[in-house]
Amino acid sequence: MIAGLNFGSTPDEIENQRKRLLLYASAALGTTFLSTFCVVSFVQGRTLMAFILLLFVGIVLACAYLAKVLVQVQRVCLFLGLVLFFLSSYLLLGGGADGTGAYWSYAVTMLMVLLVGPKIGMLYMALYLLLNSLALSSSLPFVYAYSDISVSRIISTSVILYTLILASEWIRIGSYGAISSASESYRAQANSDPLTHILNRHGVQSRFKARPLGSSAALVMIDVDHFKNINDTHGHDFGDRVLVYLAESLKKHTKGGDIVGRWGGEEFLVVLYGTSIDSAAELICRIKDNFHSEPLSNNATRVPVTFSAGIANLDRVEDFESAVLQADKRLYMAKEQGRNRVVTG
Repeated sequence: MIAGLNFGSTPDEIENQRKRLLLYASAALGTTFLSTFCVVSFVQGRTLMAFILLLFVGIVLACAYLAKVLVQVQRVCLFLGLVLFFLSSYLLLGGGADGTGAYWSYAVTMLMVLLVGPKIGMLYMALYLLLNSLALSSSLPFVYAYSDISVSRIISTSVILYTLILASEWIRIGSYGAISSASESYRAQANSDPLTHILNRHGVQSRFKARPLGSSAALVMIDVDHFKNINDTHGHDFGDRVLVYLAESLKKHTKGGDIVGRWGGEEFLVVLYGTSIDSAAELICRIKDNFHSEPLSNNATRVPVTFSAGIANLDRVEDFESAVLQADKRLYMAKEQGRNRVVTG
């Protein structure tokens, strides 16, 4: 975040906003310089150049307006890049004022590459160098009469400059991709439970807030019965295996869009989207029965384990905390009623 600017949170959003701001900056600078040169050209009697520069001013302002009203600005950038292609070619081949147009063409083409990106920029620059090199080496009447040494320097300088700017863009994209991947990796680690590899409490809350609720959902709180006794009797390694096994069972029997997370210790939280309390209770009971009927082995001894669950209805995103409290209350009711059961009300 720079001075309050919102660049978004995904690579596509950030790149789109970067190009939008670049369009705004191009419009501000381009309008200032082109308008100035337009007035100077008109005063000096170069009416055609003044008219062409004025036309480009109008196009730049129109592109800035489109960048403001459109969500995606890639097509605007591609169009403006093509416009800059012709403007730069006009400045180079026409010579501008006493052959100074070539100097301004460097800045214009650099902006062109920044707008369209390195992939399309390579195509634009290859065509630009090829067509303008041929034109400069010809005797066409509309081409400014540069000296032979000037033509060779313009072409060689252009090749070096555009190679550098394209390489810079490729490096920028590559480094940004590496940073983005690292950020996603750190985010995943921050939202994941290292033991069960499902969401942790923070990950559950983040995932829930990021997804529209749609129709009502069911929120389930699950707690492994007598977990302290399991650790004391069979060891913490076996207790960890129980937690991993329960996490795998929950993931296996829920939909991909549902939320499954370790809420803390031996507690798990599940959000079943588009599911009534009755349907959720039926599903959790089936998971509970399978979990109990397929006990884990510890030193060749089968150790049956059970869990208890409480379920609450969830109608709005704002009701998440209250639904957690209600499901947790019903979970403790299940414990008080003898454990290894599901309570819905």
